[in-house]
Amino acid sequence: MSNVEVLIEARDLCKYYPVKAKKIFEKNKKVRAVEKLNLSIRKGSTFGLVGESGCGKSTTGQMLSEIVSATQGEILYQDKPLREMNRMERAAVRKKIQMVFQDPYSSLNPKRTIEWTLEEPLKSCTKLGKKERKQKVQEILKIVGLDESYGQRYPGELSGGQRQRVSIAAALILDPEFVIADESVSALDVSVQAQILNLLQKLQKEKGLTYLFISHDLNVVQYMSDEIGVMYLGHLVELGDAQEVCSHPAHPYTKALLSAIPEVEGVRKERIVLEGEVPSPANVPEGCPFHTRCKEAQERCRKEYPAPRKVKEGHVVCCHNVAKV
Repeated sequence: MSNVEVLIEARDLCKYYPVKAKKIFEKNKKVRAVEKLNLSIRKGSTFGLVGESGCGKSTTGQMLSEIVSATQGEILYQDKPLREMNRMERAAVRKKIQMVFQDPYSSLNPKRTIEWTLEEPLKSCTKLGKKERKQKVQEILKIVGLDESYGQRYPGELSGGQRQRVSIAAALILDPEFVIADESVSALDVSVQAQILNLLQKLQKEKGLTYLFISHDLNVVQYMSDEIGVMYLGHLVELGDAQEVCSHPAHPYTKALLSAIPEVEGVRKERIVLEGEVPSPANVPEGCPFHTRCKEAQERCRKEYPAPRKVKEGHVVCCHNVAKV
């Protein structure tokens, strides 16, 4: 596994949003969306990022795609820091990184045909002629399982699953290497979800794509991913091989997420119910951010943030009680 080339890497990545004080003598605060995140994604693999809403997983994807800039830290693409690249090199990297968003309807122009939407990036980023662009659009529609006649339709004429296929086509039209799928199936029916997930896996095999798969659903992430990162309140609390993390979770938050997955058959597992609400990222608790909801929390957890600890090779957790949980 260590011999496989790393395509993209984040080192101590942070994203803070300033919040103005509402009172005269009150200090300005920061929303700590992502805090010192470290991860590397191997070429041709799928890295799953999971956590509750507001944990910072979407912000992480936006930073890796440079939709938003990081407050601190650096991003390396094929072992080269983005900040050291010149303007042309950086533009070339941006072209290789594309996103598939949660709501395909809001990411597609309702007043434009599908063909227009897919052709527009080709006009801006390639030197293809009109005939070649049209042929490319027809090819990409076929690849995502849609007839070329869909090119003349508008987003409002398509089902949710068809719109998501168009969104995937839009992400692939420039032949990227790295695709960030941000909650790309959460708005779809279960049967349609399965179709889109299978399509993403098929495209990965055919094109050698690398995925960052973002979802709040650990069951879906487990199905899709080679490696999994679990986020809580802007922190990456557990990281490792997908099967290892899901079979032997070390962090109490990961255990709670896994216990929420319904069992179809076999012995019914105990449901771990987390008490209380997720604290505000503008007021992150001191010490371990999870201690306010953790039944295993001790005095040390309330004062000191846990350093990453190796559970076994390739499996890391941030928890003081790692030997006990």
